[in-house]
Amino acid sequence: MEPGKETLPLKEGGSPFRFGPPLLFFALTIVVCLPLLWWNDIPQRDVAARYAPMAEAFASGDFLYAFHPRTGFCHTVFAGSLAWLFSCDGFMAAKISSLIFMALGVFPLYGLARRIYSERVAVFSLFAYVLSSQVMRLAYSGLRDSCKVFFILLAAYGLIVIFQERKRLSGYLLLAAAAAGGVLTRGDLVVFMSALFFWGLVLEYALNRFPGRSLAGSLLAFALCLPSIFLHEWTVGAAVPEMRFAVLFEKAFGRLPLKMDTILLFAAGVLLFFLLAWVVRKFADGKHAGKVAAGTLALVLLATGLRVFSKDFEAAGMFMDFLGGVVKGIFPAVAVFAIIGILLRIRRRQWKKEDSILAALLIGHNVLLILQIFFFDKYLYVSVRYLLPAVPLELPWAVLGAMELRTFLLRKVSDPRARTAWTALLLAGVSFVFLADLARPVVDSYAKKREISDRMMLKKAAEMIRNDYRGPEKSAPPRQLVRYTGNAMPRICFLAWSPEAGTFVPDDGKITLAAYFAGGRTVESGTDAEYIVECRTECGTECRPLHGNYGKLGEIEFQKRKYSIWKPKNKP
Repeated sequence: MEPGKETLPLKEGGSPFRFGPPLLFFALTIVVCLPLLWWNDIPQRDVAARYAPMAEAFASGDFLYAFHPRTGFCHTVFAGSLAWLFSCDGFMAAKISSLIFMALGVFPLYGLARRIYSERVAVFSLFAYVLSSQVMRLAYSGLRDSCKVFFILLAAYGLIVIFQERKRLSGYLLLAAAAAGGVLTRGDLVVFMSALFFWGLVLEYALNRFPGRSLAGSLLAFALCLPSIFLHEWTVGAAVPEMRFAVLFEKAFGRLPLKMDTILLFAAGVLLFFLLAWVVRKFADGKHAGKVAAGTLALVLLATGLRVFSKDFEAAGMFMDFLGGVVKGIFPAVAVFAIIGILLRIRRRQWKKEDSILAALLIGHNVLLILQIFFFDKYLYVSVRYLLPAVPLELPWAVLGAMELRTFLLRKVSDPRARTAWTALLLAGVSFVFLADLARPVVDSYAKKREISDRMMLKKAAEMIRNDYRGPEKSAPPRQLVRYTGNAMPRICFLAWSPEAGTFVPDDGKITLAAYFAGGRTVESGTDAEYIVECRTECGTECRPLHGNYGKLGEIEFQKRKYSIWKPKNKP
């Protein structure tokens, strides 16, 4: 793109969407990530403890242990369906589900970039999407964050469609489907998706007629959430699509919600949304919009300040880690180019309302997520992984910034063929760097001696337990709302000596992956376990030995710590 030349969106009457380019990049995403998916054989702890066992339970028809309001209904259904369809294990099914949702993200990203900017920017945004290594790592992880990426992009596209074409029903339905999918994916999306749906409702009120399209979207969202409501009531006794609804209801009414409670609350919530949106629309059409926005911001800042400076808020020594998480969560390698693109659009007076919408979504997602941690968890922390799914919203600006930088670097190259050759060379170099970063975790697990040793020790510990165990493959533990409990056997308790507590405490480190490889599950109490894996590396003379009714099965050294595997003598 030449300096000063604006990238124009589609002219009126042009098709707002073409399937060719996103289909190509959908296939490219699969091709790039599939080898990494195949070679990634060490699951993350969330995958090993929840998503993989739930997918396996779904595939085997053991639905009582396939669903839980804390773990995301959407990812479970897709991963479980894949495990049943391809007869693969839960980890592989979860990875395939992650990859499919990440690849699907190219469609809404292309749509919103093409509507706001141009075909060229849209295509290069898809190219940047595939190269966004920190985000794309989620595609072969088996985590549900890939689903979050897709639903954030789908919601953004739906909102842009509503903004540009208020009478078009598809925008409202896409936004509603994204809102439902987000709620069924992660609890931290509940507030964000509710805010986006409310925004769409306010936009429809500008038509000065009954918001029937938003009502249709509300019904669609509820219909999509309905299966999870019934299944969660059956499994844990709480008729909710996501865990946080049950927690808030129990605090208010002293019991868990049933089906009729949820249906009535949904109807009341929709009515309240419609009334509030009508009020907001009236203020927006009047002269008090700025005052209302400033007042709302002041209230949020006041409530946040009161929470942060309260006695029960933990912040000591956490600020630098928190700041690092926020910075890494916007993927600085992309954010730098995005900032250049933003500044150039503002300087050239090309900034549009659609740009403001994308900026509001990106900032709003991160701020709302951090505030939820502040208010619910009460400590100064944010995980990089929680923020990364919103990074694709930066990509159109990053593409504009990269185009401008390319023009600056090649400003003295006049020959068209030379410019093309240099552009291809720059793209090849950038692609190599980002693809290498994408593959680095998997490559390191096979290339670094420590990673190789850790893999061997994990599988050695699992093999010891698997070869020794002679009990049933499944059990029937009671279901609980607080956390997901699988039914795989054997039960393994992981303990580590805590100098502060002066005793053994549950170890939730990477060593717990041995339970998944052994075909079992972790438990917190040694009295309930068929095996105990303990670490005594950090204990001194006060470290108490296990009682005489335990027999040692073996030892391993994992992550420079020695672990002993014990088996109670009174268990087969």
